[in-house]
Amino acid sequence: LASYSRLSFSGETSSSFTPVQDVPCQQMSNYATALQALNVMKSKTDVHDTFSLYGLLNRARTAMGKRRLLTWLKQPLVDVEALAARHDAVEAFTQDSELRETLRGTHLRQIPDVERLTRKLERERVTLQDLCRLYQVSLCLCRLLTRARALRRRGEE
Repeated sequence: LASYSRLSFSGETSSSFTPVQDVPCQQMSNYATALQALNVMKSKTDVHDTFSLYGLLNRARTAMGKRRLLTWLKQPLVDVEALAARHDAVEAFTQDSELRETLRGTHLRQIPDVERLTRKLERERVTLQDLCRLYQVSLCLCRLLTRARALRRRGEE
């Protein structure tokens, strides 16, 4: 992380420094040793999934959700504002069980593994059924966005 940022003198006092990013990307990567040392991912010697941070945090019910959490852990954000926004979104779902269960039970259950379907589409191995499922997802997303906006307005009141 130190190679991605440098300290710059902010002016007034000699003890005041601010971190400045040198890289344009927002994600940290290539730190496999730290992942292993911090037991972020399940190792071959773990007998139970909850022996790792991923196992403790993983409450995802879909393959897409599991992959998203895996990406977040393997490539954590380095931009503080983006990290705060992500934490706010996660906090909204953890604190509002009605929101979480409504989205999970009503909307997200209808959505297939979009990442898998789009990979098939990119490889030109998609079937007519896959295309119909992608179309159905587009309809579900409209309903999902409408519901999320209504819930956001309710939370702001």
